[in-house]
Amino acid sequence: MSKNHVFLAAAAFLGFSLSANAADLLLTPSSAKSRGAAVALDIVTDGNVSGFNFVVRFGADFDHSSVNVSKCLAELPKSFSGECRANKDGVYVFAMANNRENLSAGVTALGSISLGGGLAKAGLKAEVSQMTFADADGNAVESNYQFAQ
Repeated sequence: MSKNHVFLAAAAFLGFSLSANAADLLLTPSSAKSRGAAVALDIVTDGNVSGFNFVVRFGADFDHSSVNVSKCLAELPKSFSGECRANKDGVYVFAMANNRENLSAGVTALGSISLGGGLAKAGLKAEVSQMTFADADGNAVESNYQFAQ
């Protein structure tokens, strides 16, 4: 994650009001490029998240064949395992701790989803659904998501 990206995520973190046992998913779109765009994925937590899953949906005209998820969890801590899959509904992201560990409190970078040029040129229209965050005991953690500008 670049220093600018960390700064942006930290600045966004200050805008969140985290309650006890809460986590926020932060999605940061890059500026559109001729070959496509990307969406960075970060989690802001108070140190109690041991697993998560969510779907990033890009609208009815979504062409999953133009999406690259190879870096989707590239920055996930090594003590976690997970996967990202693109299909016609969007990008499904899931991960969990290998040994009942939690993500550190603060901002944790996960990685990024690269979008094909057609989707990027059409404008990024995305939403998150089926979002669940859990602690090491499998209890649900209150969660929200936000798109950074």
